[in-house]
Amino acid sequence: MKINLIRKKLFWNLLWIIPVVLIYLTFSDLEDCQAMVIDTYEIHSNIDIPAVLPLNCYYDEEIDVRISVYILEGTLNLNRFKTMDRYETIGLLSGRNLLNENEIPKSDKLSVATGDKWGRTWTYVFEAKTRRLWAELKY
Repeated sequence: MKINLIRKKLFWNLLWIIPVVLIYLTFSDLEDCQAMVIDTYEIHSNIDIPAVLPLNCYYDEEIDVRISVYILEGTLNLNRFKTMDRYETIGLLSGRNLLNENEIPKSDKLSVATGDKWGRTWTYVFEAKTRRLWAELKY
């Protein structure tokens, strides 16, 4: 009797995990700008992006990179960011050529976070003066 109860409990506890894993796998592989872009950045970087106003998103299949530009409406936790020079920072963005002139960071000092996960490189650039965030994922 006790074993059957334990099996039932285990079954129901595992049942809710399957949809969560399927949703996670779906979002983590989205490459273009069609849907759930913020979520894929957050999944790869483990950095929470607060509420944003999306300005633009570009995906270049040839260089296999997606870059998005946002205006932050919330507060970004900068614990994992470091301050870098503008020219050094822009050099980190593989998709910088996809941006138009008014989308390129202008400040001399920018907050930058980078990393890689699952063979994909991610980069965040934050410009405090304009509250703009550039998020890039290189596949």
